[in-house]
Amino acid sequence: RFTKQVEEDEAVRVLVMRSASDHFWICHFDVESIIATKIDKPAKRFDKVLGIQALSERVRAIGKPTIAEVVGRIGGGGCELASGFDMRFGVLGRTVASQQEVGIGCLAGGGGTVRWPQMVG
Repeated sequence: RFTKQVEEDEAVRVLVMRSASDHFWICHFDVESIIATKIDKPAKRFDKVLGIQALSERVRAIGKPTIAEVVGRIGGGGCELASGFDMRFGVLGRTVASQQEVGIGCLAGGGGTVRWPQMVG
């Protein structure tokens, strides 16, 4: 809803998302929840993009300049959301980006496996 309002409001010329915390931009999904997920059946295929993937894509396609101002740590879903922004700025010596899923053998599901390598090489 917020991104739709930003897109439609002609008075808004740019979207800047800042952290309310000096420690995290957006906290990552709870890895313990990922580990506890049952995998006794084949993965479910969805007909549409959901969750963080949908939000990241919505930000990417908003039609206005978007800036992620990152202070502190940015991980997992936060990295994936930030990857949808046109520009990402961090604080030298304080901003740390990571994909925690990799440590437990999961692929980043919100765009981290596609957008981050394109951005950082």
